[in-house]
Amino acid sequence: LKTMPFRLLLAALPLLVQPKPPIDSAALHHWPHLITTPTLSANGSYVAYSIEESPASSTTLLQGIKTPWKKQFAGLLPCWFSADEHLAILLHQDTLHFIRPGTDSERTVSAASFQWAETGQWCAYEQKDSRYLILVDLQHDSERNLGIVTGYGFDPQGNTLWLKAGQTLACLSLKTEEHHLVHTGAKGEEITNVCFDAAGKQLAFVVAAQRNNTTLWYYRLGDET
Repeated sequence: LKTMPFRLLLAALPLLVQPKPPIDSAALHHWPHLITTPTLSANGSYVAYSIEESPASSTTLLQGIKTPWKKQFAGLLPCWFSADEHLAILLHQDTLHFIRPGTDSERTVSAASFQWAETGQWCAYEQKDSRYLILVDLQHDSERNLGIVTGYGFDPQGNTLWLKAGQTLACLSLKTEEHHLVHTGAKGEEITNVCFDAAGKQLAFVVAAQRNNTTLWYYRLGDET
């Protein structure tokens, strides 16, 4: 066993014992820290979260729980997982990233708007250039062009999609693909404040006509207006 001479040890002490900078509030601002609640996939195989390295720099990470697979994006990006975990969707400004977790597969589309159904099976986005509304079936990996609309949204249960085009309001059943006409207004009327109840069975909306004539309408799925 070799030993260090005592004089040499004393000479090396200043190098071995380096003073550490004090930890204060300024130093804490430069520590990476979690800035969003992590989003976990349905079966717990993948997680998405965002960290901030500095006030001007953040990163969103998508990674496996039981595997070393990882993918990262600059910025703070919300993430949604399909119910079967086969797809993860991240939104960065006007770009949607469709990613197959655990693989290198990634598809991007430009979107003017985006909506997510809570069931994890459906989502919809409005194409930025054409303004067509695209309904995506995440479970069967298929898409349907629903044309140009002026408003849309899913019910809280993720079973119905309401669609507004001009003075017409309709509902599309995602399970049966049945199309229900809810309301057709007169020229100059505007349909606003479309809202489902928590069960997704009843719909209320406001119709604003000329001369400040505003009416509240109620519709129950399966009924006529």
